[in-house]
Amino acid sequence: MLYTPSYQKLEQQYPDTCYECQSNDDVYNQKSCSVHKSEPPTEECPLTKERSDKCTDCRCSRSGFGIICCCFFILSIAITTALILQLSYGNSIPPGKTAHGAVATDYTNCSQIGTKILRKGGNAIDAAVAATVCMTVVAPHKTGIGGGGYIMIYSQIGPKTQLVVDFVNNTIEGQFGKANTRIPAVLKALELVQSLRGNLAWQEVIEPSVSLARTGFIASRELAYELSKHSDYEKKFHPVNGGEIYQRPILANTLELVGQHGADVLYNGSLSSEIVSKIGTDQKLLRDLASYEPQVIAAKETSLFDHTILYPPHANLVEFTLKELEKLHIQKENATTIESQIQVAEALVHANLISQHPIITRQKYAGVVAMDWQGTYVSIVTGLNSPLNVSLKTDAGFFLDTIDQRDGLINLTPVLFHDDVPNCGLSGSFNSDDPAVIGQILYNYLAVGFNLSTTIEYPRYYLLPDGVAIENDSSYSIDMAVLNQLKSSRPPSAVDPNSIMKSINMIIERRNKISSHSDSRGGGLSSRY
Repeated sequence: MLYTPSYQKLEQQYPDTCYECQSNDDVYNQKSCSVHKSEPPTEECPLTKERSDKCTDCRCSRSGFGIICCCFFILSIAITTALILQLSYGNSIPPGKTAHGAVATDYTNCSQIGTKILRKGGNAIDAAVAATVCMTVVAPHKTGIGGGGYIMIYSQIGPKTQLVVDFVNNTIEGQFGKANTRIPAVLKALELVQSLRGNLAWQEVIEPSVSLARTGFIASRELAYELSKHSDYEKKFHPVNGGEIYQRPILANTLELVGQHGADVLYNGSLSSEIVSKIGTDQKLLRDLASYEPQVIAAKETSLFDHTILYPPHANLVEFTLKELEKLHIQKENATTIESQIQVAEALVHANLISQHPIITRQKYAGVVAMDWQGTYVSIVTGLNSPLNVSLKTDAGFFLDTIDQRDGLINLTPVLFHDDVPNCGLSGSFNSDDPAVIGQILYNYLAVGFNLSTTIEYPRYYLLPDGVAIENDSSYSIDMAVLNQLKSSRPPSAVDPNSIMKSINMIIERRNKISSHSDSRGGGLSSRY
C-alpha cells in the first residue's frame, strides 16, 4: 500500500490538476490526462519534447493507407503547432523545437510565474530566478532576499554545463560576520546567473513578484502559523490568518527599484544605507556590502545506481552518504526486498552519525527547480537561519539573517542526476538540506523504481540529534523489520516528524518527456506547459 496524503483541499482549489499518468515502472501512458477521483494528483503528466524522436514507438497502422493518413495527421499537427508558436513566441524558439518546460515550488503562484516566464521566451534560468524571487515574497518564514543559498545549473545539450553558484560560504565575513549578520546575498546571485545565461531582460523577470507583493497573495497556513509564533512581529504588524490576502508594499517598492536599476541599488546604491543601519554605522559595512560577489565553482559528481549525481563541492556529507549507498552494490531487481531496505537504512544512519553538522528540524529554506525545452536544469535553494527576526527587519521591507554558532545554510544542497543513455535517458533535479533524505529520494527513484509522485510523497525518516523521527500515515505502514532496525540504530526522537515537513520539489525527464511534482508537505503545485 502506498503513502497517500490528503489532497481533497488541493483538488477543490485546483480542479484542473493533472492526475496519475505514469505507472510504477515508469512506462508512460500515452493517453490524455483525465481526472480519476480515486487517485491522488501527481502533477506528472508527461510533456512530449521534439528534441529527438528516437525513443517514440510508432503507433500507426502498417498498411499503406494507414501510414499515409498518419503522416498527414502528424504533418497537420506539426504545421498548426509551429504557426501557433511562431505567433506566440516570435523568434525566441529555434525552428524544429517545441516550447515545453516545468517549474516546481512550494507555492502555486510562484510555479505559475516561472512557466509564464518560459512562455514569454525565457529559459529555465529566467524561470527559476523569477520563481525564487516570488518565494522571497510569499514565504518570509522560509527565505528572503536577506538570506543565502546555492544555485546549480546543468545543461545536457551542446557543451556540458555543470556549475554551482555559492552565496552562503562567503556571506558571513568582514564586518557583517563580526555583527553575526549575513550579507544579503540572494539578489546578487540571482542577477549574476540571469545576466550570464538568461534570455529575458532582468526587469521582466522581477516584475511578476513586484505585482504579487503589491496586490497581495493568499497567505498560507504555514506562514500564518509562523508569524503567530513571533509575538514581536504581531505587536509591530497586524496579525495574518491563513487564506487572507497579505500585501507587502514596501518590499514591492524595493523589488521595483531592483528591477529598474539592478541589484546594485541594494549593494551600492540608494538602499544600501537602509540595510546597514540595522547593524551599525561603520563604513566598513557599506564597503563589504558593495564589494560582495557570489562564488562560481564547478559541480562535483559521483555515481549511484548507474547514474551520475551532481552536487556542490561543499556537500561532503552528501558525497559520503551516496558513496556508502553505492558500496552496498544493491541490484535494482533486489531493491524492494526487506534485506535491501534494511541495508540502506543502516548505511544512511552510519553515514550521518559520523557528522557533527546540525540538522535543521524544520524547514527554513525554499527549493525551486526548473527545466526548459533546451534541456537545461536549474536548481535554486535559498534560506534563512533566523526567519522573521523583527529586530533585523529593514526599511526596505525584508529581514536580514543572523548567524548562530554554525551557519545552518551550509546544509542546503541542490542535486542533479542523469544517466548516459543517449536520447532516451533519464535526468532530474531536486534540492534539500538533509543528506539522509537525499539518499532516500535517490534510492526510491533510481533503485526501487517508484514513479515521481510516489518518490516525493513516500514517508521519510529523519536522523535528528536526539534520535530518529519516522513519518507515517494511516494508509501506509512502514515494514516492521525496517522500523525495528532504525530504532535499534537510533532511539526514537522526541520531535514529531509531522512538524518537520521538509518539502522536496522535483522535475525529471525520461524518453524526452518532462514530469514535475511539488511536495504536498510544502503545499504548492508544480506548473508546466
